[in-house]
Amino acid sequence: MILRAVGMDTLLVALCWALAAAFGSDREDLAPDPEGPADAGRPWGGPSDGLRSRIRLETTPARPDDPIIVRYEIQNVDRRGRTVWHSGFWPNHRIDVTRPDGEPAPSTPAGLSLRRAFDPEGPREKNAGRNLEPGEVDAAWEPVDVRGLYALLAPGAYRIRVVYQEGRMEPVATNVLEVVLPGP
Repeated sequence: MILRAVGMDTLLVALCWALAAAFGSDREDLAPDPEGPADAGRPWGGPSDGLRSRIRLETTPARPDDPIIVRYEIQNVDRRGRTVWHSGFWPNHRIDVTRPDGEPAPSTPAGLSLRRAFDPEGPREKNAGRNLEPGEVDAAWEPVDVRGLYALLAPGAYRIRVVYQEGRMEPVATNVLEVVLPGP
């Protein structure tokens, strides 16, 4: 009788596991999240089209003219593989910066040129797909100095966000990174 009871419990556990696997949730926020201790607490932007992304500040600016270098990464939060396209950074990524007064920060000439390169459906000189397994993170982009892209002249809190979009997919926006520029 005891052996039969143990066998039945094991059978029920196996049945529950099989049902959960077969009818599990397709919600993106339940996909694997392999963050390590170094990533704990760093926020992600909301999921979109099976992906989510985030940026982080490399170093906090201590002086008004210090560089503002951000690093970007994107993660597959879907339960199936997703492809992220590397076309250089600018054809399918856009960096948005908001001034302390809430208005968009003015672009530098270099920043304006790169913003014009953002064309999610445009032609590509190079376009390499990177397949991401569920939970996998792609951080294969070079850091970007936002100071060279925008005229950030006044002290205060600036808000930075990166948007990834390829073709007609829904845009994938990062977390909003607030960077406080000190006064002179």
